[in-house]
Amino acid sequence: MLKFKINKEFTIEYRAKGDATGITDLTGTITKPDGTSDSLTFTEIGNGLYKATYTPTLAGLHRIEITSDSNGDKYINNFMVVEVDLDDISSKLDTNATKLDAIQSDVTDIKDTQNTHTTKLDNISSKLDDIDNQIYLGGEILGW
Repeated sequence: MLKFKINKEFTIEYRAKGDATGITDLTGTITKPDGTSDSLTFTEIGNGLYKATYTPTLAGLHRIEITSDSNGDKYINNFMVVEVDLDDISSKLDTNATKLDAIQSDVTDIKDTQNTHTTKLDNISSKLDDIDNQIYLGGEILGW
């Protein structure tokens, strides 16, 4: 089943029976979930192909009917209008998961760098302690 987003215009293309051109009575009606309907105005774009645009204002199951008495056209189908497209959400979640993985990697790198610096500082501190323990002046140990 076709799916469209609420309040987002989309184009309906219809190929007339027998690729007929010049149809002047091609009409479209969309019945919304609340039972009200909207009319479509089709324009010919060539070679028996016609188009109309529609912007759904209600979420739910819609019915489209396209007819032409002069050409014998009759097309009926249903489509769904959604407020939120779950495929879009899934794609955005995947993108965010990838970004979070990159951030986690950066955080790990920062922690590793911090640990390296802490180890170096501990080594420097230990060496300073060794130096302090070796300095004597008049029998007194300095640095305590």
